[in-house]
Amino acid sequence: MRLYKLTDQNHETKGRTKWGSGVTHKVKSCKHPSLCSKDVLHAYKSKELALLLNPIHANVSDPVIWEATGNVAVEDWGKIGVFELTTTRMMQLPKWYRDTNTRKRVQVMFAVLCAAAAADAAQADDAAHAAAQADDAAHAAAHAAYAAAHAAHAAHALDFNAIAKQAVQQAIK
Repeated sequence: MRLYKLTDQNHETKGRTKWGSGVTHKVKSCKHPSLCSKDVLHAYKSKELALLLNPIHANVSDPVIWEATGNVAVEDWGKIGVFELTTTRMMQLPKWYRDTNTRKRVQVMFAVLCAAAAADAAQADDAAHAAAQADDAAHAAAHAAYAAAHAAHAAHALDFNAIAKQAVQQAIK
């Protein structure tokens, strides 16, 4: 499966694990792997999601994004855990991310969408499932909103409807 991995400018991740073209890392497989643990190597299904969740997951400043391959062992909200991951090639950061103003607008839209997902989950029939989804979405929304608040402060007063529309248009280009 095509996946995406973020590294720093030295092509390293937490623990100074080195990545590069054709580099493979493995961890011992287990029956019940969990994300955010040493059970798995982490990646994402989407390069956009990797960049949007970076502040709450890896917090890599000036990230490098790699296309990668691996077989999904566990996943949640687009974050993936694999037992073996190979980075195949370094990719250019998306245009929306390279442009600071556009990035801030996309982050604001992401915060809005996370909040909407939390609201939708709260209205779901299964209360326990809805609570778990709402908690996850609220966590992501809180971090995205924090980034968005900084963006809003830097950009002064922002028209959220216009930002949402522009962010969606930029994200789908």
